[in-house]
Amino acid sequence: MPKRKRNTKRGKGEGSVFELPNGTWRGKVTVGYDEAGKQRFR
Repeated sequence: MPKRKRNTKRGKGEGSVFELPNGTWRGKVTVGYDEAGKQRFR
């Protein structure tokens, strides 16, 4: 029986985690929307 592939995408508003070129890691989370409808991040 073949292994099932896990879904690695996050849902809307769950943020992201990524590695920078210098080897450190950074996270980003949506905290809301501004007046123009763009997402605000922290």
